Amino acid sequence: MAKVYHMWGKANCPYCTKAQAELTERKLTHTFYIMDEKLEALNEIKEAHSWPTVPLIISEDENGVQTFIGGYTDLHEKLTAEDT
Repeated sequence: MAKVYHMWGKANCPYCTKAQAELTERKLTHTFYIMDEKLEALNEIKEAHSWPTVPLIISEDENGVQTFIGGYTDLHEKLTAEDT
């Protein structure tokens, strides 16, 4: 099983849209949790990872080990680095 990406964000967030587009274009398995109506839960997730903005992206490997990535820019840099 390949790596899976989990992303929490808001429906009208431009960086959330960019992150989802990049994951889709690269054909990477991902789930986008739209949290517009779950702001309390979103704030708990952000606090747990000390991350102030959305999107908040985590990768999960085949063993279930989760790695915090950050936001769109962090995701883009990580995926670009993996290409080289």
